[in-house]
Amino acid sequence: MIKMVCISLCLIVKNEEENLPRCLSSIKDYIDEIIIVDTGSEDNTIQIALSFGARVIEEAWQNNFSHARNVGLCQAKGEWILFLDADEEVMPDNLWQLRDLPSQNADGFFIQILNRDDKGNTIKQSALRLFRNNPLHRFRGSIHEQIIDSILEHNPEAQFQHLDLIVKHTGYQGKSITQKDKIQRNLSILNYEFEQGNQSPFLLFNLATEYLRSGDFPKALHFYDLAEPQLEPWVSYSHLLGKKKIQCLILLEDYQSALEVTNEYLHLYPDYTDLLFLKASIYYHKKDFINSLQTFRECLKLGEAPGSYVSEEGVGSFKAERSINRILELLKQSDIPEKRADLSLCLIVKNEQKNIARCIKSAKGVADEIIVVDTGSQDHTATLARKLGARVYNFDWSGNFAEARNFSLAMARSEWVLILDADETLRLEEHKQIRDIINKAGDTQGFYLKLINYFGTVDPDDYVVDAVCRLFRNQPEYQFAGAIHENISQSIIGAAGSASIVPTEIHIDHWGYLTRPILKKKNIRNTQILQQEVVKNNDPYTLYAMGTEFFQQAQYKDASSYYCEALRQHCDDGMLSDLYFKTAICYLEQEQYYQGVEMVKRGLQLFPDFASLWYLYGMLEYQQNNLEKACKIWQTTLATGDPPWHKYTFPKGIGTFRTAAVLAVCLEKMGQNKEAELLLEQFLEKRQGLLSIAPPYYRLLEKKYDSNKAVEILIEKIKPLDFSCCFILADVFNQLGRPVIRQGFIKYSLELLIQQPLETDFMKLAGMQLGIILKNCAEVIKKFPASISTDYKIKKISSLFNLGVDLSQ
Repeated sequence: MIKMVCISLCLIVKNEEENLPRCLSSIKDYIDEIIIVDTGSEDNTIQIALSFGARVIEEAWQNNFSHARNVGLCQAKGEWILFLDADEEVMPDNLWQLRDLPSQNADGFFIQILNRDDKGNTIKQSALRLFRNNPLHRFRGSIHEQIIDSILEHNPEAQFQHLDLIVKHTGYQGKSITQKDKIQRNLSILNYEFEQGNQSPFLLFNLATEYLRSGDFPKALHFYDLAEPQLEPWVSYSHLLGKKKIQCLILLEDYQSALEVTNEYLHLYPDYTDLLFLKASIYYHKKDFINSLQTFRECLKLGEAPGSYVSEEGVGSFKAERSINRILELLKQSDIPEKRADLSLCLIVKNEQKNIARCIKSAKGVADEIIVVDTGSQDHTATLARKLGARVYNFDWSGNFAEARNFSLAMARSEWVLILDADETLRLEEHKQIRDIINKAGDTQGFYLKLINYFGTVDPDDYVVDAVCRLFRNQPEYQFAGAIHENISQSIIGAAGSASIVPTEIHIDHWGYLTRPILKKKNIRNTQILQQEVVKNNDPYTLYAMGTEFFQQAQYKDASSYYCEALRQHCDDGMLSDLYFKTAICYLEQEQYYQGVEMVKRGLQLFPDFASLWYLYGMLEYQQNNLEKACKIWQTTLATGDPPWHKYTFPKGIGTFRTAAVLAVCLEKMGQNKEAELLLEQFLEKRQGLLSIAPPYYRLLEKKYDSNKAVEILIEKIKPLDFSCCFILADVFNQLGRPVIRQGFIKYSLELLIQQPLETDFMKLAGMQLGIILKNCAEVIKKFPASISTDYKIKKISSLFNLGVDLSQ
């Protein structure tokens, strides 16, 4: 026979005459004593409590709920403590369990609490409300008090179970003025504790939650951010912090951040339906109805969240269904297709901890899954990728990029695949465009995306444009080829025809060419791989790739020998235009001007709209002092304009401002200063390619005016009112050797930056200043006596300014 237990019901109250009768009536027949701590009631609360046979203890309110709770515990005689609030009532189902507890070995029981509000929402949470009476177990926390930590502290082996009881809490219903008073009271208590030095994650979490309830969303977000790093995922309220932080970001209309945080927490709590519901809601706010529809359907598939979570009733059932129906009605009234194609992001990585987070975050809003294939990282790359929701696979490096790429494709589950490198990013504003094109792709099998290869940190126009097939259908017959500079376009074209891949104005920003030391290491690695490939497969593409590695290392003689052999073998059109261009550059750099001109002429016969070849043609004639011919060729270049990006690889501005800059120099050399000045002014007014255009224009002005007047005219033409423009001008005058003017623009750049701070811009400005200081230091060292090792001192100073040295080590 199961032993009968004695239960003490403990409450703290103040002015609860409306709620207390309902609360006590719901439980009175199943408990053995009632202990009520009254903290200053001025209504009939005490009389009502006495009428139910309660022992009433009057205790002055001390702005501390735990203190009041513990006063009641000290008076309780029962073997078990059940604690409620006056605005709660116990539902009649299964109350018999209080007299027939399922296990005498348990130290406490969790009970389900239903919190109802005036909007009809019900929040379900599981809370420890029934526990053994032990004088060592006491509540902690001035507000939102807890006892579980105290129990575990004194009994680390304590066992807790769930009791199938439901307590309905109606405290979130009623007059709004009462709620505001409670929130202000709670904030007052919590802020006092915070000011006294209590910065525990639990206090920070509760402070954030009260600010969220009060409508002060920025403060709420601030305190959630303070609490979050201190919490481990297994902490009981960690999942709730994530949910509330997401809600806060939604209310602040920062939907992209909300989406990123949601994905991070879904990785930790994949069965927490509330998070998935919030994700669907974020898509809805962004008017991405296709994504929203699919995610609400995933909520239905997942069902209501397990009882261990604080969860909103209906997110896995009727609320998700209602949202689905609303979106379907919207889709009927628009041209948006209901069917939604899914997308896998695939990366291959090695030691990319500095880049991986930026890359994945740029694609998280559009990719349905993230596949990371790690080829041997020895840093935190894999850990960071997993934290951001990626599935990480290890792959033994075989010296063949295509094999690693194809392994990533084999792991992808989606209909479409997007390929990125870790040092690349998507543009967030183009996510919807990506979704639109794959949803309406028809028979299209792949897309050429616009790869932007940045090679300068000063002028945003310093980049090379390239067309790459990085978005394509996930079909087993589509495979990458090539040990290095691998591509998949030929595989797709071979299976589905050249028309199956089409260009689209979606950008991939590539930052890898900005890191010179890393780029040099990659050149060495690539050269070693290609040397083996040339022996095995002496085809035009491998020769072209080998030549390009030497080209990037400025080894133009070796590069041209590989390029010429590739041309002799008649390579395919995909790289032919670039092959002519790079081969001609090799001849230019080796001062073999005749051979360079002949190479350019051959290229122009096949590619007359390739402005890069016209530009190079003019440069070859200019170097031979054929100025008039060079001018005519460059005028043709300007008339041609920048090439079509999906046909050619070229530097931005090769058919516009870059040509205008060299043409102006040529005109100046011919004594046609006015023509040169007018030509440059066309681009200055458009603020295009300032790093190319401003130096020759300033030199022309200096021939007519003093330096102050020249600067004044330059400023009037450009109107530098933003940081980027002022920063470019600082670099221009640094190159021109005008330190006083340079420092003026640096100072103005800093003033603009202080008004609108951006960390990356601060780093750019700091980098420029450090470079200037380093140069000055090197100049000073050169004047030292011969007995002092100049090389040694230059190396030491270089290391101080982080030129290839990691100062964190």
